[in-house]
Amino acid sequence: MDATSRESIYNFLEKNTTYEKLTIFFILLNVVGFIVGTFFNEQYNPSPPFACGSTCDSLWFGNDETNALSTFLNIGSTSVLELITVCIFTVDYILRLWTADLEHESYKGLGGRIRYMLSLYPLVDLVSLAPFYINSFIVRESDFESSFQWVRALRLFRMLRVEGRYDLALGMLDDVFYEQRGVLGVALFVGATIWLGASSLYYIAERDNPDMIYCGAVPNDVCDSDAVDVSMCTIDEWGFVDCTLAGCPPTDEYPEPCFNLYRSIPSASYFTLLNLFGEYPMIDSHSFAGKIVGTIVAVIAVAVFALPAGIVGNGFEDVIARRREEKSGEDEEEPLKSKALIAGSNSLRGRMYNVFHSRASSNPAPLSGAFEYLTDALVIITALGFMLDTVSFTNEDGESRPLITLFFSEVFDYVEVVSAGIFTYQYIMQVYSISENPDYNGLSGRIQYVTSFIPLVDLLSFLPFWINAFTPIQFSTTVRCVRLLRILRFDRYTNAFSSFDDVLRDSADILAMTGFTALVLWVFFSVLLYFSERDNHDEEVASYYRTIPHAMWVTLLNLAGESPLSNYTVVGKVATGIIGLFASGLFGIPIGVLGAGFEELVEEEDDDNQEEEEGGGQQTGGKYFGTGQEHACFCFVNGEGSKIASLFELLSHSLCLITVVIGIVQTVPGWENFLGSIEWIAVIFFTIEYALRLYGAPSDPDFGGEHVDSHTARICFVISFFSFVDLLGIAPFYFALAFPNSWIAANDFYLRLFRIVRLIKLDKYFPSITLIDDVVRLKRKVLTVTGFAAVTLWIIFAAFLYLAENLDTENAVDPVPVYGCGSSNRPAIIEAQEEEVPFWKFWIKEEEMITPEPVYEGLECTMSDRFQNFFDSMIYTGMKDYDFQCNIYSVGSFLSCHSSCLSVLSFVFLQAFI
Repeated sequence: MDATSRESIYNFLEKNTTYEKLTIFFILLNVVGFIVGTFFNEQYNPSPPFACGSTCDSLWFGNDETNALSTFLNIGSTSVLELITVCIFTVDYILRLWTADLEHESYKGLGGRIRYMLSLYPLVDLVSLAPFYINSFIVRESDFESSFQWVRALRLFRMLRVEGRYDLALGMLDDVFYEQRGVLGVALFVGATIWLGASSLYYIAERDNPDMIYCGAVPNDVCDSDAVDVSMCTIDEWGFVDCTLAGCPPTDEYPEPCFNLYRSIPSASYFTLLNLFGEYPMIDSHSFAGKIVGTIVAVIAVAVFALPAGIVGNGFEDVIARRREEKSGEDEEEPLKSKALIAGSNSLRGRMYNVFHSRASSNPAPLSGAFEYLTDALVIITALGFMLDTVSFTNEDGESRPLITLFFSEVFDYVEVVSAGIFTYQYIMQVYSISENPDYNGLSGRIQYVTSFIPLVDLLSFLPFWINAFTPIQFSTTVRCVRLLRILRFDRYTNAFSSFDDVLRDSADILAMTGFTALVLWVFFSVLLYFSERDNHDEEVASYYRTIPHAMWVTLLNLAGESPLSNYTVVGKVATGIIGLFASGLFGIPIGVLGAGFEELVEEEDDDNQEEEEGGGQQTGGKYFGTGQEHACFCFVNGEGSKIASLFELLSHSLCLITVVIGIVQTVPGWENFLGSIEWIAVIFFTIEYALRLYGAPSDPDFGGEHVDSHTARICFVISFFSFVDLLGIAPFYFALAFPNSWIAANDFYLRLFRIVRLIKLDKYFPSITLIDDVVRLKRKVLTVTGFAAVTLWIIFAAFLYLAENLDTENAVDPVPVYGCGSSNRPAIIEAQEEEVPFWKFWIKEEEMITPEPVYEGLECTMSDRFQNFFDSMIYTGMKDYDFQCNIYSVGSFLSCHSSCLSVLSFVFLQAFI
């Protein structure tokens, strides 16, 4: 073919948007089919969601090598989808290889073609296609392709070459690493040194610890790990284990069925790496020496080990800042839209605009503020009504009763009807009057308005109520749960979610790249861990990797910095280690991008607030408050004026720290009276100090002043925070002497431990609390906005989890006494509660109501016991903001947890970033 034909083919492959879209479609279809197909692999998932026969498997998944297509072609397990994808990508690869020299001159000739084949994208194509051809035509009798099926996930990387902005953003990421290479090199060296040193210390401390013996890496027919008494195992000086006496002897196939998890430094390095990430999966099994090493790692090493992530984050922020400066220089400044609008008060629509759009109007109606307060109060009342309605208590007869009585429940129902009516009327009037604003004039303007964020929230605040009111299906719990979405109405005060949309638009290209990269990493490592861990002899670990969607949940936790599991195979340990070292950093880059954009958008100048640092009762010009004796006492207890005063203050802080340490030691059995005499000395000393502080309070600028008398200053001191802490350190001691049988006498030790708070006063020598306070003040606007968003999402996702798990009696959890389950006295069947027809469904007869099916429940604890009410759900949802438990949830909860992890954590980390 001539050069023109080759150029036409090259342009078709590189510049044809229709072909690009078709390629993306087949990539996504192939990967999604590959993921969904793991649900129907009965070897690892015996209970698929529905049956998928031979025809279904032949069309989509190719799990069974005996399906109709695989039997007909005799090339191993395959599917129609896989064959079409392989054909398209094979032709694509050949044509790209043929026209490679048109992409760059360095790809000319045989050597250039080889160089092209070894570049990133062609290599991804080749690796993702090779297993199919090798298994089909070279080693047909082997199981080669099934061993390398995970490489099919690499096809996602092909999408990077299709979209040009991904290459641009990847180049930006490369700039970050290049600019920070010097500092990164030092930080990585220090981190690697700490990792190796801590691994060595753990190896020395734990190699002979019998609690670290693990027997779950072999099949149960070789060794039942649950029946092994590790106290009967022997450990040699090098950490090698022999559990023959415990009933787990070595075999030819498994020469070491039981082993110490810290038997070597390489073995210890994996668990050390988890500790450096902040995870301690073996916390209950460490020896005393291991706990000391763990404390050192937690206090010192983790901070140093986190330096590379901080360096990359700062570098990325600098690159983004430069990019925005260049962009702002190129783009012309657009005129700002007027936020205030004067609507005419002569027409009904104008008056309605001034009432219902008072924040956008420069002439709000007198009652607009009162109406806002009314709707805000209704939002709070209805939300609290739902929360309290989920709570029940057990009376003296052991019967479960709702916290809200029938009377108050009916009151809340009436309030809900009134609220729905008011919100409906408000929404109609807002849509009707919005055309007064030129930006939303006409039908198209109204459509633009109703599809914006705040009007959508307003619509959701009442629409579910009316849907439920005029349908015979009874899903009142769901409707009551949706009430919590009304909290989003408060966004009109902070513009948190509205501003978030602007941030997404401004950083769309970078977020597209980093978000897609995070998605690729998530899917890729999920697939890799699925294939490496589904055959794990540890049944607990294998159960979380029985399908790729199940693996995606745990992998998402790993990418978020969590490590709920630890007993992986060698491949699994390498994969999770890579996730922790590199992938989690890349996974968190979108958060950094959002943080920079969000801060830039909502931060306001606070120059006008600098005046507060100038006044405030500070003594100036050498003058002081109070008498000379009072000022002398004040200076003495604060270490000012003489060396004796400095020594007195040093003695005070030292004695405080010593008594706290002694108190901690006294909690150890057998050490209850350790250095008890020092307590007498400390109490007498602190009593004298308190008296001096009380006498010198009029000279303290925090309590005294030119127009404050001595008695008032001392009263202010007595009721201050540090005075309360000082009294807790001395008063219980005297009270215990006077009343030896009182509650305070029995608990005075715990009250005296509050003395540790006195160390905050050292802040004047080592500024820390003051600096934190300054940062909070400086960023208070941004922190307020992100805090509102985080709390709002916390409440909403807690409601979703409650809704999904309140009736989940299939997924079991460990019994906890507070759950009230796991008892033989528990009824085996809990009948579905018959709900009466609400008064606002008067048109429906009671016998026409469709009620839920009965809930059957066994004696074991389930997720329904954990999520008994909304407040329990809030606790566990709040835990998921920082620490995720590796539980098996229902499908709805999986979706909620994934969304919670990706959204709530975003705002939580935004606050940390800011």
